[in-house]
Amino acid sequence: MEWTFKVTELERMWICGTCAGLNGIPVGRDAPPVEQIQRCRCRSTDEPAWPSFNFNEHVHLCECCLMEALPSGSRFSVWFCEECRLRVIALNDRLRVWLIPIGRHSIMVSTYEPPGLVMLSSDVFRMGEQEQATRIEHFRGGFMGMISSIDRLLAWSEAALLEDLRELGYPAGAEVRLSDFLRAARARAKEDPRFAKRGAFERLEKHMRAAR
Repeated sequence: MEWTFKVTELERMWICGTCAGLNGIPVGRDAPPVEQIQRCRCRSTDEPAWPSFNFNEHVHLCECCLMEALPSGSRFSVWFCEECRLRVIALNDRLRVWLIPIGRHSIMVSTYEPPGLVMLSSDVFRMGEQEQATRIEHFRGGFMGMISSIDRLLAWSEAALLEDLRELGYPAGAEVRLSDFLRAARARAKEDPRFAKRGAFERLEKHMRAAR
């Protein structure tokens, strides 16, 4: 099970009220160097990737519940907390297609038969020309579908986070301390099941199905 950041480690992280991205730097457990400041899209720069990072990102909110802060920075980083990840995988397994990608690496970790994604293998080069063209076109279509699913997922979570900020009473466009948001969101989830992790997953599934 992948660890998540404690709320107390996120006192120096902020949510941008414009793009819903995260800014700042975590503290406590293996705190990164002070110069490795995570920046949202509004504050992004052309700085090179940090050592041992593919992306200059320390913290990533679960794309479903938005209530767990996950370690990030690798192309293999998962976008969901353990509870939400298991629900996403179960849904994808039922549908035999990556309706909801679990990360940038989804294409590498599992394959589904049609109508889902079929990975290319060395066998494709021993096929006849027509079969080879069909297999490659199927792969291309699956890959482009994966990209579209990622875009839909990220757009949904961004809009959901901004809506959560409004519903929790934060001023529109204001920068919000991440630890404060997490405490408020978790308290609301305990009081109202609609905002708990299962409710968030149901809303995400509905959105992704409707967008296909």
